[in-house]
Amino acid sequence: MNKKKWLVISLLVGILIISGFYQYLSNVSKQEQKNILKKDTISYLVGTGYDEETDIKDIFILDFHEQIDNDEIDKYQAIVTLENEPDKWYFYTYKKNTKELIQFDLINNKIIELQEHKE
Repeated sequence: MNKKKWLVISLLVGILIISGFYQYLSNVSKQEQKNILKKDTISYLVGTGYDEETDIKDIFILDFHEQIDNDEIDKYQAIVTLENEPDKWYFYTYKKNTKELIQFDLINNKIIELQEHKE
């Protein structure tokens, strides 16, 4: 092969490697954001009197922001079910562009400000 073909092939391989690495970093960042939201939600619930082991049944982190018609909430939502209310879901997220944890009322499409708690 001549030099031009090698250069083109090298550039294409380089672009593929860089885009793959970028995608990997993006996925790691998304998972980290989800883990931080879950940790902050658990911390809030424990700070308000819930026991992580006995009161909290499940916490799922999902991306509903495109389905929810509210520009004030962040991308990911923590969906919490409690042992004593297994059929009720509580939605927690951050206010958009902040790290202020809020509860979101999905039915009424409104934000519920959380009270500060002392640890």
